[in-house]
Amino acid sequence: MKKITTLFAVGVVALGASAQADQVESTEYALITIPMVQGASAYNLVGISVNPIGDNPTLATVFGDSLNDTALVMESNSATAVEPDAVPAVQGNAVWIKNATVDYVYELGVAPAESGTATVATTTGGSLAMLATPFASTWDLSKLDLQKNGSSVLASGAGTNPRTADKVSIWQAGSNKYYDYVYIGTQWRAANKATPASLPTIRPGEGVFVKLCSSRTEGNTDVTISAPAAVAP
Repeated sequence: MKKITTLFAVGVVALGASAQADQVESTEYALITIPMVQGASAYNLVGISVNPIGDNPTLATVFGDSLNDTALVMESNSATAVEPDAVPAVQGNAVWIKNATVDYVYELGVAPAESGTATVATTTGGSLAMLATPFASTWDLSKLDLQKNGSSVLASGAGTNPRTADKVSIWQAGSNKYYDYVYIGTQWRAANKATPASLPTIRPGEGVFVKLCSSRTEGNTDVTISAPAAVAP
């Protein structure tokens, strides 16, 4: 088993798929271990970083028996309780797990790519999206962009007021609060004094919120995440 070094312990193994006379093809599957904060009032924001297996996969497909709690999905900026087998599982999406009674959940699927750029959500001005990285490496907000027709529009929504700028919220499950970061001028920065100034490291399997400023007029805006190619030794 090959290990990808992250805090969330992503394990990758190649399972044989098909063999021909002169070649053997295999698929790498990843098992991501995600720690849970337990409790009746605890909410965990979990991202789907693996590529789900099979046709019409659901949260039950990805998390299996490890997800014995009620999942919440975001619909029209409000959270709605649903059964895990009723929620489609899409790589790059994120979901709430409420009332966790286990120390960890495990997501299994085709191993995420090591590098590249992918659209993980498409949203509009004033709207909220829940998303996660579809890559195997950790990332920070410098790897996130807003694009229209393939070109960045992140700076077009930048202003001087943290209350109206594009915003990313990082959920703190242990304390049930957010750390908010806003795009001001030419960079992401803490939205308030309660948020650490340094950009957080976000791991595979960890979900975040992105809310576009209400003044955006580009229409449908793609939220993209990039993972850099590995540097050769």
